Amino acid sequence: KQNVPNLDFEYVSIANMLYIQGLKACKIQAIDEAVDIYGGIKDGTLRLVIQNRKGIDLTLPSQVSVDGTVMILPGYSIAYFEIKKHLS
Repeated sequence: KQNVPNLDFEYVSIANMLYIQGLKACKIQAIDEAVDIYGGIKDGTLRLVIQNRKGIDLTLPSQVSVDGTVMILPGYSIAYFEIKKHLS
């Protein structure tokens, strides 16, 4: 994995907010080993923090979308999503 110091610091800072808010959170590795995802659920909302250290743009899974729009995560970036869906 390639570490990007400022990106990593920002990612950890945002990921920590999942725990501070009392969420049950876990780390997921589903896209690529250079893409880290932390997810948490609170009040029926799925909250995701995604860090892309891949260096290339990634198309995110359809579950991470706004009104069905395909979402792209640029290389060397982070993103925070709140997905309000019924979670069983």
